[in-house]
Amino acid sequence: MKVNKVKFEENVDPDHDITLFGISTSLQDFQLAHFINKKVGTRFAKADNIPIYDTKKGSLKDFSFYFFQSDIGVDNYLFANTSDDYMALRKLKHVDYLWLVNTALCQEDIDQITRELSKVSKISLITVVPILDLNNDVEYLLEDIEEHMINVLEKNNPKRNKLLKSK
Repeated sequence: MKVNKVKFEENVDPDHDITLFGISTSLQDFQLAHFINKKVGTRFAKADNIPIYDTKKGSLKDFSFYFFQSDIGVDNYLFANTSDDYMALRKLKHVDYLWLVNTALCQEDIDQITRELSKVSKISLITVVPILDLNNDVEYLLEDIEEHMINVLEKNNPKRNKLLKSK
């Protein structure tokens, strides 16, 4: 009997310990955050929209943005992939929302998340996005998120801002 061997390439970027989910849905951002919270046990909360630079028009576009930090300190970001006619990650045209987990999740966790969110009737797709296929786009996106989170924290805690600047 002939056995076909399938080679799976690891899709891990050695520079980034992250997991990126792409989600296609007809849900609004707040509805999606609610279902993720309910099905997966996260606590996503709305934050200020994240500005991302539109290279075509030379201006900033605001993207819906949610944040959650797990009990073990892992940051999670949920944000829209589209704003007006611009996409945060143009290579992911079929994806409406991105969920970035600031750690590499194990396959068991990925399977559980995709299984639970697949039960939501208005989520048509949830997939792990191959980071290596996105080239520098992920690097730029991570920089935008980092800068945005600093601004959000400064806005919400001016005392902490003074401490950070003094270091």
